[in-house]
Amino acid sequence: MRKWIVAVLAIIAGCGAPSDDKTAEELLSLSIAGLSGIDHYTFSGVTGIAIADGSMPKPTTFEGTVEEHHRIQMKRGREPGTAPMGSPYELLEQIQAGASSVVVVPSKSGSRTAVLRVEMDRTAALREWRERLRSDFDKVIHGTGTGMSAEGKAARMMQANKGAVLEREWQREINRSRRKLEEMLRTLDVQTAYTLVIDRKRMVPLRLQEQTVLHYEAGGEGHQESRETDITLRMLPDGKR
Repeated sequence: MRKWIVAVLAIIAGCGAPSDDKTAEELLSLSIAGLSGIDHYTFSGVTGIAIADGSMPKPTTFEGTVEEHHRIQMKRGREPGTAPMGSPYELLEQIQAGASSVVVVPSKSGSRTAVLRVEMDRTAALREWRERLRSDFDKVIHGTGTGMSAEGKAARMMQANKGAVLEREWQREINRSRRKLEEMLRTLDVQTAYTLVIDRKRMVPLRLQEQTVLHYEAGGEGHQESRETDITLRMLPDGKR
């Protein structure tokens, strides 16, 4: 009897992680489900855009806390701010919905972690970026989250100068900028891929990296920009599954 018990225990001990026999799509789904069961975790990251000449303005750092599964508090740098994304859970759901392919990267995976590469559908990525860029343009024009709006500043200038010239110039500049934006969006092509590191034992995401390349034309010339984002998630001791 004792030998039989020892043999059974040896078999159990030698079994791989529950994720060993899962497909890449199943691993992605299980990690999203695992994160949805954590009611308290933190994350931090950095995002930056490199322009055509290879230079990259100072990247934006951010950190956040998720409580009660979906309530999120964000900081940009050291200041409170709006999130450059939704919660990591929401972002992963969007990635899953827009993925064109999901594969395991064997060379980067091991017994403790599985690494997935997710290629996004280019049509869906293009639609998302068009909406994002138009929204960002409108926020700049209306000064959302920047104290006095751009229109408010222009109105003050017009009042001080007691004339309508500045108003016409301001509207002309807005129209010119919007035409340039729409020209760029008509020729825009987007390629986005994510690298996701998953804890095989807990089946939760540990790190998410985005690589996006934007191709477009402006002023009759071709341009390329790229955005990279790197997010690390940390499960807190009192997080519940």
